[in-house]
Amino acid sequence: MKDIFDRTKGEEEKKQFYSNLKGAEREEYIQRKNLDFFLSLSSAKYPKEKKDILYQSIENRLFATRKLHKTSWKNTFVKYAAIVVFAICVGGWLSQLFFNNGSADRYMIKADKGSIAYTELEDGSKIWLNADTELNIVTCSDGKIVAHLDGEAFFDLIPNAERDFTVDVGNILIRDIGTKFNVNAYSEHRRIQTTLIEGKIEIYNRSGRKLVALSPGEMAQYGRKKKLMRIINTDVESAMAWRDGKLVFLNRTLGSIAHELEKWYDVDIQFENPKLRFEVFSCIVKRTTTIEPVMEMLKISAQIDYELIEHVDKKDEIIIK
Repeated sequence: MKDIFDRTKGEEEKKQFYSNLKGAEREEYIQRKNLDFFLSLSSAKYPKEKKDILYQSIENRLFATRKLHKTSWKNTFVKYAAIVVFAICVGGWLSQLFFNNGSADRYMIKADKGSIAYTELEDGSKIWLNADTELNIVTCSDGKIVAHLDGEAFFDLIPNAERDFTVDVGNILIRDIGTKFNVNAYSEHRRIQTTLIEGKIEIYNRSGRKLVALSPGEMAQYGRKKKLMRIINTDVESAMAWRDGKLVFLNRTLGSIAHELEKWYDVDIQFENPKLRFEVFSCIVKRTTTIEPVMEMLKISAQIDYELIEHVDKKDEIIIK
C-alpha cells in the first residue's frame, strides 16, 4: 500500500485504488495518507533512503500502537503530530527519532561534521546545533523538558513561566528562565562554556545545588577535572558567530583551534612541533567550503606554516609546522 503514495502517482490512480478498498483497508489507507502528509512536512529535505527509514520507523511504532489500542488511533496520531519539530539541516542531514516510553516523549537532533542543524520547538523556541553535535530532548509527563547536549548549541527560548527547560551537559545542569544562551560542551573538551546573551539562566551541579546565576554578557567556564567554576565578561557576538558562518578564536590555543577545525572540515591535524599546541592566538576567520583559505589566514596571523596531504581512502591530513 505504501507505493501508492509515491509522488509519481496521479490523483486519478489514487482515487481508483481507494474505491477498491473496503472496511479496515480503507481505514489503513487514511492512516497511511496522514502519515505520508506528516512526513512530507517534517522531512521534506531528507534523502530518499533516510526518509524511507524514518517512514518505516514511525509506521512501525504507530501501527503497533494501533493494534494494541484500536480505538485510540486518532489520539495517538495527534499526539505524535503535536510533538513534531520542523527541522532544517544546512550542509548535512538532521536525524529525528520520535518515540514514547509511557512517561516521556523524546527526539534526537544531530549535526554531522561540516554542518549546522536548526530546529524549532512546538512553542516557537529555536535551537541551532554546531558541527558534530547531538541533542536528545526529553519531555516528561509533568511538562519538564531536559535537553541532553554533547557538542555546541545556541538556544533562543520563548519565555514561559510554566515550562521547566534544563540543558544537561553531564557535569552541570543549565536551567533556562526565558532566554538566549550558547553552550559549548563537547565531551572531549576539558571545559564547559555557557554564555548568556539575553534573559537569565541558573547553573546547578548534579546534586541540585545552585552554583551561579548568569547575567547577560557573562560566560561561565566550568572545569570538568577540578570541578571549578569561574565567571568572566565576554563578547556575546563571538559566542554566536558560528551561526553566521564565522570562526572566532579569542585567546585560544592553537591546539583548541585545530580541534574545532577538525570538526568542521573533517580533517586530521597534526603538529610537527608539539609546543605549538599551547601557543595562544586570536583571530576571526570566515568559514569557507574548504579548509585551505582558513589555514592561509592562520598562517599569516599565527605565523605558522602547514602542509596539506590529501587522501582518497581516509581523512585529509594537515601538518602544522
